[in-house]
Parts: sequence; C-alpha cells; structure tokens
Amino acid sequence: MFIKLNRHRSAIVRWLQSALIKDPILEPSKPLVGIQCGDFTMVACDGKRIHAVDTDVLDTEEGEKQLVEFHPFVRAGENIVETEEVYGKYPNLDKVVPTTKPMLTIAVQPRFLVDCLKAMSKEEAVVFKFYGDDKPFEIFGAIQTGFESTPVYAMVMPLHIGQAKHTAWKPDFTEPEEVEEKVETEPESEQEK
Repeated sequence: MFIKLNRHRSAIVRWLQSALIKDPILEPSKPLVGIQCGDFTMVACDGKRIHAVDTDVLDTEEGEKQLVEFHPFVRAGENIVETEEVYGKYPNLDKVVPTTKPMLTIAVQPRFLVDCLKAMSKEEAVVFKFYGDDKPFEIFGAIQTGFESTPVYAMVMPLHIGQAKHTAWKPDFTEPEEVEEKVETEPESEQEK
C-alpha cells in the first residue's frame, strides 16, 4: 500500500524507525522490523527500547491493528512511501512497560541531552546519576575514536516539571482478553449423584 506522508508524519515515522532492528539477518526476529499501527497509536520496538506515538499515519479502523514495514526508510519532508504488512506476533509489551509509580521524574531540554550523548561511544555504557528532581544530574561516558577512549563527564540542569507539556499520555499495551462463551449447565439431579 502506498501512503502520502507530510513533513510532520515523516518525522514521526523516522523517529519510530530509529527503534527498529536495523539488520533482520543478524537479528532474525522479523516482527521487530515492523511498526505496529492501530487504535490511534503507532509503536516500534527492537527488544531493547520502545518508541510510541499518539497518532496513526495509516488511519486504521478502530480496534484494528496492523504490523507494517515502511519501504524504504522514510526520508525527511513530504513523500510517498510504500508499506508492506509484516506477519508474525508482535511482542507483548505490557509485560515490560512499568506500571508502578516512578521513583524519580525529571524534565530536561532534549537538545542538552542530545548534545551530551551524540559524541559518546555507542559501544560503551553511559551512566546517569540523579540527585533529585530539582538538582542537576550527571552523565558519565567516553568518547572513542579508533582504539583511543577518553572518559567524559557532563552535567545537565533539569527544567521545572511544569514546563514539560506532554507528561500524561502513555500507550496502553495490554492486549484485550479473550472472552470465553459461557455455557449454561443444568444442575445435577439427585438421581445422577
């Protein structure tokens, strides 16, 4: 199926695609190359992260879910892309998404976070240390070029949580439970006992 994406919808699909398996040959979980669309949400997952948005560029019917792959990877701006349905079972995400109250909530300027992380090694872990919702947090990592690795440190001051506009929406990953048909049985008579 071909769909037309405006600039905004292209940005959404590109962000979702960043959370997909890049090489299905090396990581053969085929459903994780697709984006699940339906119930007015879109979800992408590679087994290590989840990206979800409160929209559906395919405009699927209510209650319908589709798992699709966009060909090719969507470029920025307005364009027409081809989608292909991916067959398989999408992971049961409600098993991994936290449902308890968070231990700490902070708001941060995304640009500051990206600037801190973009040059750091993609192969080594980055450590975040939080000291409170109104205190700066620290980021420890390394910049690696070739065989050289240099430790780096960054500190970011959080925003006041009231400055964050979109803190309430979270997708519902629970699958609808199947309802079994109840069969009326006659009570046992005294003779059958």
